[in-house]
Amino acid sequence: MQTLKNFLEKFTKLIVHAGGIHRDDLYVMAVFAALTGRPIERKRPSDEQVSNPGILVADVGGGYCPGQGNFDHHNVVPKELEGLCAFGLIMAYLGISGTWSWYKMLNEVDCYGPGKPFGKDGFRDVTGLLRSPWESVLMGTLSHKETITNNWRGYGDLRLLGEQIILEHNALNDVISDFEVKEVSGVNVAYYQKSNANFDADLLSIGLALGADLVVIPSDRDGESNTLLRIADSVAIDCSRLSGVNGCVFTHSGGFIAKLGNGIHDLDFYVKAVIID
Repeated sequence: MQTLKNFLEKFTKLIVHAGGIHRDDLYVMAVFAALTGRPIERKRPSDEQVSNPGILVADVGGGYCPGQGNFDHHNVVPKELEGLCAFGLIMAYLGISGTWSWYKMLNEVDCYGPGKPFGKDGFRDVTGLLRSPWESVLMGTLSHKETITNNWRGYGDLRLLGEQIILEHNALNDVISDFEVKEVSGVNVAYYQKSNANFDADLLSIGLALGADLVVIPSDRDGESNTLLRIADSVAIDCSRLSGVNGCVFTHSGGFIAKLGNGIHDLDFYVKAVIID
């Protein structure tokens, strides 16, 4: 993410809003910490700070003006950027595709509230999906801090989170071209084209980025056996249908994954078997 690093290094500090921390400003803080090591302030910026092109102002400030380093999604933004949170606005400005598995939900929750992606009971589902215990602790600790510098021990946690966000993105970009998407019985299936699945990218992110309903990769990284993974709860796929089928060594009762034994070469037979007619 050299482009992001070059962009962030133009700023002497980052300002985000005070009060409770949302996941979009947490992620802006994290990548800023990881790539610059510079101070972060949580407050309402002055007019002079908003207009200062040497200060990055995100999720606060009242406007969207990338030339001045302003990325607040709460007011008017260009129509093509509607629905993007502060983190999303920065990524879009730099032309960085949001291929993380959590990216769409991050934007929708912050822009439209927790109920939109999951209906009237969405709040419970979203809070469970979006926050790990570690992130909850980090957000709670940061919510009491106004100035965050790299000599505070929590800054290292921010940096670690930012490094992981960047690592996920780079790992996905490194491997995405090694997949081929084919239509099988009306379902998009992403096949890994190499024998050794030695990569760190998240399979859900890969499937979402490719628009696939099912991902097929060598399992156990031995180049022989294969894993079938359903993406985004596609109703057209039930991997548990392979239970008891010769050559299948594992299926989950939830239907989202199945593993085949060594020496399986006719993958299409198993792929077609998990597709619901």
